[in-house]
Amino acid sequence: MNEQKEFLISSFFGFPLSILILGGLFFVALLNHSLGLASIAGTTLLLMVGSSLWTRIAPFRVSTHVQVGRTRLFPGEEVHLEVSIHNAKLLPFYLSMEGPFRTKGQTIVPPVSQIHHSWNIPLSRRGVYPLKTCSLTFGDPFGLSCTKRTLPLPEEIIVYPRLKTMEGSTDRFQEFFGLHPAKGLVEDPAWYGGTRDYTGSRPARFIHWKASARIGTVQEKIFEPTSHAKILVLVKVEGFRQHLSRLGSTDPSIEGVTRDDLEQDFETLLETVASWAYLSFQQGASLGFVTDGDLIGDAEPFLPMGSGYEHLGRFLEKLARLRFPHPYSASEGPRTPSDRFYRTAYEIGRWGTGYIYACYERAEGEYARQFLSPHRRDRLLILSVKDSPEGRDG
Repeated sequence: MNEQKEFLISSFFGFPLSILILGGLFFVALLNHSLGLASIAGTTLLLMVGSSLWTRIAPFRVSTHVQVGRTRLFPGEEVHLEVSIHNAKLLPFYLSMEGPFRTKGQTIVPPVSQIHHSWNIPLSRRGVYPLKTCSLTFGDPFGLSCTKRTLPLPEEIIVYPRLKTMEGSTDRFQEFFGLHPAKGLVEDPAWYGGTRDYTGSRPARFIHWKASARIGTVQEKIFEPTSHAKILVLVKVEGFRQHLSRLGSTDPSIEGVTRDDLEQDFETLLETVASWAYLSFQQGASLGFVTDGDLIGDAEPFLPMGSGYEHLGRFLEKLARLRFPHPYSASEGPRTPSDRFYRTAYEIGRWGTGYIYACYERAEGEYARQFLSPHRRDRLLILSVKDSPEGRDG
């Protein structure tokens, strides 16, 4: 822990100067045989010195443990924060705690005791919430002086976008041989799925002889299609930045639009993207991610193609870290589409990939459609602010 001492005196030199004055007053009172003044000055001096020593001793033999519950949440869920203080000495002390999310608490810690304090903090908005530090203030029970210590909290809370119940299908993204492309076109486009009683309508090469011997009846192999959906999600934030930079201008296209409106549209679009991604995951699709925006605490604005619950969590975390763009500065102007953005999308989106293109205006997605080969253009789903489908909270 990093220690910072701060006495409850208005001036930085107040405490040493007060000790010096009281000491001098006590010495003069003794020389002049003024017992009343000497007793008052001596009592005050003893109280201040004792308070200072008490405060200096208070943090010793004290163990502090901060425990955070779940660090990955959805909007509306609560994060549980618990602080445990164990005092292993015979000296009581005053303790004040100030944690993340403006959590506060104060108490008198008895000798040789252990106390717990917890908070349940609701988080209603997508984003990254760094915990940073927890500030502990130790002092004497009379409140005359105190010393502060900061306890670093390296963890952070990630709040995913809100998921809504979407009605849709990934059929447009299905690709034959997508799951097992290495077999090539000369192989039968099927994958083994089990056995059933032989019907006699198929050649004998489909008979499963081992299963037939084990069960006692002739069994034939059944197969499932090897179609599989691979979806690359592209989130384009440049359109939001351009509209944000034009706020306050005479452009009729943004008349009556405020920054809050753009931020709400941005959140709604990300909720739609997350909901489509979750729907695709439920239907067995693999997901990838690319964006031209900035991610908080993440230097890689992309996610390779993958599947499974762990990969879905990483995908939603990318969306949670995506920062609402800043307007252009005076020296900047509207940027052309980033070569890195499309190059990364090309590298991740090879071999029969479908696309979900999320942007501010639909024209941005139509512009990107022309770069696709004709037989893949029907695998592009454009999600824009104006025509994002509404869903129910899930």
